[in-house]
Amino acid sequence: MFTSGSHLKERGHNVYFGGRPNSLFLERCDSMGLPTYAIDVKSDFGPKAILQLAKLFRKLNIDVIVTNLNKDTRLAGIARKFAGKNVLVGRNGLPILKNNLTYRLTYPWLASGIIMPNNLIKQQYLEFGWVPEAMMRVVHNGISADKSIDYNHAETRKAHQIPTEAMVVGIFGRLVPQKQHKQFLDVAKGICEKRNDVRFIIAGDGPLRDEIEAYAESLGIRDKVHMLGFQKEVMAFYTLCDVVIQTSEHEGLPNVVLEAMFAGKPVVSFNVGGTREMITSPDMGIVYDERSIPKMTETVLDLLDDPKRREKIGQAARRQILENFTVERMVNNVEAFFQELLAKNS
Repeated sequence: MFTSGSHLKERGHNVYFGGRPNSLFLERCDSMGLPTYAIDVKSDFGPKAILQLAKLFRKLNIDVIVTNLNKDTRLAGIARKFAGKNVLVGRNGLPILKNNLTYRLTYPWLASGIIMPNNLIKQQYLEFGWVPEAMMRVVHNGISADKSIDYNHAETRKAHQIPTEAMVVGIFGRLVPQKQHKQFLDVAKGICEKRNDVRFIIAGDGPLRDEIEAYAESLGIRDKVHMLGFQKEVMAFYTLCDVVIQTSEHEGLPNVVLEAMFAGKPVVSFNVGGTREMITSPDMGIVYDERSIPKMTETVLDLLDDPKRREKIGQAARRQILENFTVERMVNNVEAFFQELLAKNS
């Protein structure tokens, strides 16, 4: 939604970003010259925050309010009732609604619509029986089609002490339980038992860094694993990889898969979230319903042994993203949904 908001602003819409005071999100918005408002949220139904939001909605003449969490929806949903005619759209990156009486009675009253990144979430909500299909819209994440994938790999390898001749297998994302980095390291261990010319990069930072490093040490592969930490320009590392792996426990529409495919790299992934909505054929990536470390290891080894197959899969993957998962397409869909909801509310 940050990307969508930024591009809607470029299209001439008035767009404002709200968040907690001193948050990294607002700092990022400020650094890009985007208008921001700090909202001090204390509780789900805090009267001070509700009045502050209602006043802000009236002052800025807001038509569409977008929220990312259920707490945000409760606060802004009540506030918009005081502010006049506007619509609220909840952005559910993961299935965060619960099928209970509280949500059944309140959510359709608080929100006008829901944007979700994959059809699995939509299907789950439809099975609840109380979320109208017209209230939901699947909008796949997008990437800028003109984003560069041309990088000097020699400099990147030197900076991170990755041998020039080594093949590279990567995983990207926050170092949190959801991403299951230990399973990535289990795959790495299996690969190291068959080949000595592969290095493994872990791009991202988080609370599990020490634990992940210790696990790599216990497997005897710590010298083959490069912990990159947080990287602002992550595309340079996607393009360095020969294969990208995703071992997540759950996802919405995983940006890791989106970005790796855009970079023209074969992805080997467990079937989570909307992964199969991007990788629709084995010709553009490998997705396993079964979460098997041996199968994933075998597949990665096969790909490392077959440069022509890697190239063919990577080219098909990149075409898929450029044809169906661009920022322009994403923003068009968001804008159209907002206009539909406003028309119904007028």
